[in-house]
Amino acid sequence: MNRFLVGLVCLAVVGCSPEEGGSSAGSSAPSLADLNVQLKMPSFEITDDNGSSIAQAGLGSVELADVDLPDRSLPIQNRQLRTTSTLDCNPGTLSSTVTSNDIDASTSEFNISGSHKTVNLFDNCTLFGVELNGQITADLYWTGYSAATNDFDSTSFAVTFVNYSTSYSLTGETSVDGAVSGAVIGTTTTTDWALSVSSSATNGEILTSETTTSVVKNDDDTYLSAGAWIINGANDTSVLTTVVPNGLEISINGGQATLVAWVDLEDF
Repeated sequence: MNRFLVGLVCLAVVGCSPEEGGSSAGSSAPSLADLNVQLKMPSFEITDDNGSSIAQAGLGSVELADVDLPDRSLPIQNRQLRTTSTLDCNPGTLSSTVTSNDIDASTSEFNISGSHKTVNLFDNCTLFGVELNGQITADLYWTGYSAATNDFDSTSFAVTFVNYSTSYSLTGETSVDGAVSGAVIGTTTTTDWALSVSSSATNGEILTSETTTSVVKNDDDTYLSAGAWIINGANDTSVLTTVVPNGLEISINGGQATLVAWVDLEDF
């Protein structure tokens, strides 16, 4: 699921150009608690028969902790400055609004502390054969930017999805509501999410996915060091995934947890 979400994060932040002035700098992006995400009621029931496939799809959540937002989203200071733009899709439209406090006009470098907010509104927008609808809002904040090293002391981000959907002839429609938030401090990335998702894999019915313990990834480590998330289905069904030292423990509908070692994830 989250290769898709990582792409959305990058699109939401990189897809527009920055404008000087607007947002306050030196703060942090809103947390999930600040965003007050209201998840939809799940309608897809998780069973012992489909639980493994749901768990396998949910393992993509691991990749959320690998989003390197500073590297992917901040090399934008040379783009043309603007606050609002409308892109003609084929067919449809994409309207983007940017407010930011990110660039020192005298040096064209990022401010030591800054912020960047992008709101993307998709209206039957077809890009590369994929139809997009709904809204994505991305907030990005940073502190301690060094022009000499192009590094940051910390960054934080929040990406929210409102009635967002993609439709592709080969994979059907996927819809997402909710938010992803996190922070990068030094070499450690912490990520949380609360999402309502439906797709062709759930016959258009809704599952929710949310972290119960923040997911933590250290740059020097190959795998996650901490975290847990739960996928909830209808009628109190669920898949719980917990990070343990040697892999992930996965429990379907409260049953005995099964260990999937890190080295075995590709075969799970």
